[in-house]
Amino acid sequence: MIACQRDDWLSAVTGHSCHRVSGEGDSASVSAALAEAGDGFFFAKSPVTAVASMKYFTDAGFFLVDTNITLEMPAVASVRTASSVISVFPVRPVDHDAVQKMAETSFIYSRFHLDPLFLNVLANRVKREWVRSYCEGRRGDKLFVAERGGLSLALTYAFRPDNYLIGVSGSVTGLGPDGATLLSGGEDTQVLFHSVAELTR
Repeated sequence: MIACQRDDWLSAVTGHSCHRVSGEGDSASVSAALAEAGDGFFFAKSPVTAVASMKYFTDAGFFLVDTNITLEMPAVASVRTASSVISVFPVRPVDHDAVQKMAETSFIYSRFHLDPLFLNVLANRVKREWVRSYCEGRRGDKLFVAERGGLSLALTYAFRPDNYLIGVSGSVTGLGPDGATLLSGGEDTQVLFHSVAELTR
């Protein structure tokens, strides 16, 4: 059965009716569910192995905008030295403005930015508001900031395993173990990605 569930948060941020489509069914059942939901922005996520399911979605007007890769890195304690060039810590109130600006300006490969039918100004707003919701404690689990020389370089956050994301501002390449710490969000979180294809209509 195909279901269209309204995403109230995304609808409020974008000013458009947004729905997550899920379930199993053929092209006709996908089209019927979309027609019942009415006009709006629809998105679906599917395992990359579910080729038949993706065909039904594409037949109903969806198209592929993003594919994620499965990676896993358990949280491990790291030894910090005085020579470490990056500090990673939970977001502080003083960081709120900087991390929201970073989220608004640093993403170009998110599913919203890659979607040719989704305006970049809206994609940027989605990222900013997503991080603002972390800062205000309205959703999400953890938000970390990476800093080098007093300059905020990156933010990482973990909401659910399929919503882990990293935003980077400035150059953080060639940092060795410090770069690994940055990507792990410190020693008290776990980075998880899973293989999924994201489709939109």
